Parts: sequence; C-alpha cells; structure tokens
Amino acid sequence: MTKLLQIKNSSPKNILVYPLYKIKGKEKEYYKHKKFVDKNVQVVEKLNCVDNVIILEKEVNSWSEMIVDVLYSIKKLLEHNNILFSEADTIFTKEFSEIFLIEKFMMFSKCEEDSNIDPSFTKDFYLNGGLVYYPSNMDENLWNFIDDVDRYDSIKMTGNLYEVIMNRIYYSQFSSLKEGMEYLKTFGIKKYNWCIRSNVNLEQLKHIHFLNMSHYTSDESKFSGFWYETFFDRIYNLIMNDHPINDMVIDLQNYCDLKI
Repeated sequence: MTKLLQIKNSSPKNILVYPLYKIKGKEKEYYKHKKFVDKNVQVVEKLNCVDNVIILEKEVNSWSEMIVDVLYSIKKLLEHNNILFSEADTIFTKEFSEIFLIEKFMMFSKCEEDSNIDPSFTKDFYLNGGLVYYPSNMDENLWNFIDDVDRYDSIKMTGNLYEVIMNRIYYSQFSSLKEGMEYLKTFGIKKYNWCIRSNVNLEQLKHIHFLNMSHYTSDESKFSGFWYETFFDRIYNLIMNDHPINDMVIDLQNYCDLKI
C-alpha cells in the first residue's frame, strides 16, 4: 500500500518519497524504520517546502524486490511531478525547496570510496544514493539503466548495484565524470546527503545520512544495528524546537571517528 500525506494541496507537483518496506524476516527493522520515517514526515511538515510526501509501504520477500519496486514506483510517480527520494536513515535539517529547481537527475554527495562493481567509479566520483532527485523532465531513455537491478539477492550487493545504476544515470547526462562532478560542486556537494564518514560544512548542511544499512557502517564491528537512533532523536528534537544542531552534528562526527 502506498500512503499519501497531503501537506499543501491535492495537486502534487514537488513530491518527497520515503521507502518503508517490510522485508520477509526483517520485521524488527521495519518497525525501527517506521519510527524514523514518521519523525521525518513531521520535520518535513515543519519545513513546509514540498507539495506531498509519499511513503512506499509494502511487504516484499527480498531486498532486491524492494529496490525494483522503489524504482518502478518512482518511474510511475514521475509523470508530471518532480520526485525527491530519501532513504529512511536520513533527516532534513533545513528548508530544501531549491532542489526542485534542478533540471537534471541529481545525486548530492560522494561515497568516499571506490565502487566494488564498476571500477570506473573511483572514490573521486562515486556518489551515494541516499538522496536522489528525479526531475519531471527526466529523459525517458535514462530508465534503461535499471534493467538489471535485480541481479543480486544480498543486501550489500543489491544496494551497491542500485548505487552504481544511479551513478550511471547521473553521469550519462555529462560528457565526462569530471564535468558531472563539477556540476555537483557548483550546486554544493554534501549540502544534502552528508554521509557521516566525510567532512561537513555546518553552514551549508541541510540533510544528514546516517548510513545505517550501508556497508560503510554494517561492516564495522563496533557499529551495532540502528546505532544512530539517539543522535537522530536528539537532532529531531532540536529541529522541532527551533534550536541549532551544530554541536550535535559535531558530537555525531566525533562518535563515528572514535568507532572507526
């Protein structure tokens, strides 16, 4: 079932999408993610800069089935709409309506490591898929890249392939990887989808990605599942009460540095 939360009106134009899938055998993870999605929706309501929030809430048998459903759901929603897709382990910290003015398919930050699937995406160019923007005028041919997204069944490999496909779509809009990276830097790299293992510009920061389901943290034995819950809750409370979050972001980064 796809849930639709109407924030401004009944004719959506700029749409924010969150995934909330119940994967077979992963019911506990579903309820954790639900808590984060629910709070994210409250933050977005407060920021008041989208027309609608859509939550993709379905039961699936595997991680790859979820990824396929996400992509084809977005493809369907894209008709006459701008779509911003944000993973559940994230939080917006400031107003973000500027994203909907972008005319290209957009990613927002680097993974800070090489792709283990496509060697052309080195750490200098490989982008993280935690936040992805699909403009309403997106070239239909770009969807051809998603044909083999269900090649793998494991969480790690399916997630990595999904990310590679997003990178291929993004960079196909430019004559070179360098040109694509320059476009992103001009907009403001890491302003959105700041991944907790990279440097941060506190003045620009508008969106945090905690990397809960990523191998960045899941392969690190010192990071437990949903390790970021306390940080998320504190940042959420600060935002909802109109308090600055800079000190908490610094604490978050220090915590990660100590764990790695």
